[in-house]
Amino acid sequence: MAKRVSIINFKGGVGKTTFAFNLAAGLARYHDSRVLLVDMDHQSSLSIVCLGTDGWDEVSRTGSTVTAVFRNFPGSELPGPEIVRRTHFGRNRSYAKLVDIVPASLDLDNTEIELTSSHQGETTRSAWNKRTLLCRWLEETGLDDDYDYVLFDCAPRPRSSPRMRSPQATVTSSRWCPRP
Repeated sequence: MAKRVSIINFKGGVGKTTFAFNLAAGLARYHDSRVLLVDMDHQSSLSIVCLGTDGWDEVSRTGSTVTAVFRNFPGSELPGPEIVRRTHFGRNRSYAKLVDIVPASLDLDNTEIELTSSHQGETTRSAWNKRTLLCRWLEETGLDDDYDYVLFDCAPRPRSSPRMRSPQATVTSSRWCPRP
């Protein structure tokens, strides 16, 4: 089972994405670890760096992003591992093949708004099911067993509304949460 780590800070510009990127590269290079990056920020900076602009445009256009995990609530089938992509950073480095990414897209923020208005059954259970979608997806697809680490790069925004927030979903799915 992978060690899941959420990189969270509610302030923007503190280096969450840079930390996630370098932590993944370091774990792969120095510890020969398989790492899955999950971009939970609708700004998609980590996705663009890891896939290049053309690669990111393609996955955004086809909907092969982390948004697909949340779009299937309530009760629909979760996507398979096909939304995981090989990163393009460090192509000439042997450790680059050890790092994959589940990219984000600009519509992730809108999906969170839609998810807030969706409801399935009892309120508390519905809220819990929303917050554990990522965890369920990792386990049901077997990705949790394919990687040594899963790193969640979270968005830099606190919300005052009771919306589904990426930090809530990732903290529920994580065992560690460093704050850069």
